[in-house]
Amino acid sequence: MARLVYGQLVEFTDQAVIYQFAENQDDNWDGTLVIPHADPEAWYVDGIDERPSAASAVALKARRAFDKTGEWPEGVAFQS
Repeated sequence: MARLVYGQLVEFTDQAVIYQFAENQDDNWDGTLVIPHADPEAWYVDGIDERPSAASAVALKARRAFDKTGEWPEGVAFQS
């Protein structure tokens, strides 16, 4: 079964880039992903200790786009 994960840029600060993410594209987001500029591998989901696979997929896809273009994308989608 195919899996779709979506991320939407909500804020860009001096410290981090922040995305909402979800397993499906509806009105409900699963969480808020924070990617620190100083160490993007240290990403986390606001308010929880876990690192959900959906958030990981968004972090990876957004970072790849940033590495390629120098800009954080407004939105990302990941399908597996």
